[in-house]
Amino acid sequence: MMFSPVFSNVTTATLQNPLQIRTWLEELMQAYPVEISTPLASYIYARGVRPEYAGINKRIIKQATLMDWFIGRMTLDIYQLARTPEAEYEHFLDLLDLKSSQALLQLGQIAVNYDLYPCDYNESNLSRINCADARLAFERSFLEEAVLNSAFAILAGIFYYVHGKLYPVKT
Repeated sequence: MMFSPVFSNVTTATLQNPLQIRTWLEELMQAYPVEISTPLASYIYARGVRPEYAGINKRIIKQATLMDWFIGRMTLDIYQLARTPEAEYEHFLDLLDLKSSQALLQLGQIAVNYDLYPCDYNESNLSRINCADARLAFERSFLEEAVLNSAFAILAGIFYYVHGKLYPVKT
């Protein structure tokens, strides 16, 4: 995705205009679906579960769909991160990667308890999690991991175009 024609259309001018960032993100999301594009993530969001990812700007974005929420969230983050020093941007990605790994670990622990495999992650198989608290924890972990991993993929790509080098993954 990072070296795709859509991604290589990122310019300094694009990163300085939130409307252009949003348009670019919409084009990117159509060409390269990320984890938040899964039906289960949309289903969980539609049921009222919200990701804990606050991003750079702590402003809360209220949107009807997960994709609208995510594009709004990413627009703000890209706009601000494109202006931050390399070390600060890298630290933000470090924390994002760590939180994503923690959410994935929690998701996996719940999935193991209910004999769920990634191919089983869909609406109908959520009923296999018969404990309400465990189901809510699974839904939150799934949505959080999908959002964080999707954000990481996009922001690490922007890091490359802003700083001229790949983000050094640490986890």
